Amino acid sequence: MKETNITYYKLPLFLIPFKEIPSLEEFHLRYAYCKAISLKNFMGDDYYLISVFDYWKDVELNNLSDFKNLDLLFGEVLSTKFNTRGELKCSVILKFDSIIEKNELPHLRYCSDELERTNANWFYLKDGNYLLFSAIKSQRENVKHLEDMVLYVDPIIRLRIVIELLKRNIKKGSLKLSKQQFESIAYIVLKSNPSLAKKSDDLINDCVKSWVQPMISMPLYEDIPQKIRGSFF
Repeated sequence: MKETNITYYKLPLFLIPFKEIPSLEEFHLRYAYCKAISLKNFMGDDYYLISVFDYWKDVELNNLSDFKNLDLLFGEVLSTKFNTRGELKCSVILKFDSIIEKNELPHLRYCSDELERTNANWFYLKDGNYLLFSAIKSQRENVKHLEDMVLYVDPIIRLRIVIELLKRNIKKGSLKLSKQQFESIAYIVLKSNPSLAKKSDDLINDCVKSWVQPMISMPLYEDIPQKIRGSFF
């Protein structure tokens, strides 16, 4: 059994204009803590499973034991490698190899029609074999809590963090947002990223419409029973 590379990172958040985002105006933390598991041994490609820890304190995390009892902000998602160069480079905290069994990896879901998700065919993928020809037919009810089999990049992970924090505040009753308001916030979050700042409004808006609805329709991770987190049932 080959060992799998695992890396813990600090993901920069400091360019996100939190002061312009309702209920997050006082958010001051400059980084989110993340873990990346290489999928090269499972898929043969340079993709990663990214976890974002639900940790929002000023005390820095530096040791593996610091992460032991932390929960996640949302389920593990498929991603490209984190950027480690430039203004928004991710900083490596820990890096090591460990044996991971394929059945330890989360299930992901796939929808046959992103525009008509309610009436679409639904599938799930398992064992790190996140390829469409390996998809297993299911029902929406059985996979609605799973993360989508879509490829994240750094700016989209930042957007997901903001969306999840907003959803949590909505649950607390401190905020109400329409889908259009979510999309307006997503636009300013994406435009705050230097790699997207000069992109056309049409491109950013297309990106917003592709990502926001699936994000806001996902249940909060804290509301998913532990026994089915990342697992088809």
